[in-house]
Amino acid sequence: MAKKKVVVDKAIKKDNTVIDAKKAALTEMMKEINKKSGHSVAQFGLPDVEYISTGINYLDQLIGGGLMAGRITTFMGMETSGKTSMAATMVAAAQRKDPNAVWMWLDFENSLYNTGSNQTGGDAKRSWLETLGVDTSRLVFIHSLETMEEYCNFCLTALRSDDTIINGIVIDSVGAMLPQGVAYKKVGANLKSKGLESDTMALLARSLGKFLSCVKGLLAKHKAPMLAITHIYADIGNGGYSVPKGGNAFRHFSDLRLNLTKGPRVNWPFNEKEGDKPIYLGFEQVVTLDKTKNSNSRTPGTQINLPFIYGKGIDECRFLANRAIYDGFISQGGAYYYFDDNLSPTCVPKDRKNKIQGLKQFWNLVDSDVNLRNSLFEKYKGVDLFQE
Repeated sequence: MAKKKVVVDKAIKKDNTVIDAKKAALTEMMKEINKKSGHSVAQFGLPDVEYISTGINYLDQLIGGGLMAGRITTFMGMETSGKTSMAATMVAAAQRKDPNAVWMWLDFENSLYNTGSNQTGGDAKRSWLETLGVDTSRLVFIHSLETMEEYCNFCLTALRSDDTIINGIVIDSVGAMLPQGVAYKKVGANLKSKGLESDTMALLARSLGKFLSCVKGLLAKHKAPMLAITHIYADIGNGGYSVPKGGNAFRHFSDLRLNLTKGPRVNWPFNEKEGDKPIYLGFEQVVTLDKTKNSNSRTPGTQINLPFIYGKGIDECRFLANRAIYDGFISQGGAYYYFDDNLSPTCVPKDRKNKIQGLKQFWNLVDSDVNLRNSLFEKYKGVDLFQE
């Protein structure tokens, strides 16, 4: 019987001449592809990622530096958990960073509007988006259309422009999208209205999958982030509120997914009352990192509690002031609040330099005193306030 031949693997040495020859051939191919595409789509090595601040320092830390340009972010949560306000805060931050940025807001819910003049005949009130810092003169607001195809085609047309004319998109919300096939059926060359009894199972999920497949590359081309707002619905299978409407399209296509939960109404930092009624200033917005494709972010499941102030939105400084009271850098005695300029801890509140009476007056000071705000941010610089 012949002996079996043993093949010994020889070590392959790196040959720069071979590599250079391959790179030279590929470089010519990439030049043609990039020229045909009108922008850089092929290169050696991974492309750099540009981050856009959310405008909330601790949220930037949670997600790894801010929103990734050209990627999709989804906000999931129950009603009144602050999803729209979170998106508007991010749009305002992006507009502050780039004074030439123009965003598109697809208002499927038809829920946002200009409040106009108040009933007393005074000056025009600011809309909620303007209160949160959005420059509405640089916001393309699409509303009052019937089907999702009309909204989405307008979005695709803007993104297919050779020049970057849209710097970001907000979808508000996925649950309000109405596919044309739900409302109409094609009869010859015409569309005929459908009744509510028509069965259109999974039509929204299929339409979303098609839309996101088309829009994903265009967002990357223009480095335009997309913020999608979606509600959470009950899963009949397990009875839990864990399923977003529209199937799994956004779950798969999203590069970042945040789960927003409305915590209890609170009146920071202690329960104060006017007579027998508590003074509620807002609620705790619990932000949980559900999914991320950013290696710099915290691990999924990490959360941060942010104070949502009625009439103002997310207030990071008040969050830090609340923590400073908890940690003893600011003392509370009766109706008074005591603190030093550098927020140094002491056991005797009356020995502190500054004193102010009343919760509302204290928060007004936090809002207006630049030195106090800077002291708060400096005190907690580098401190881990996240819950793993």
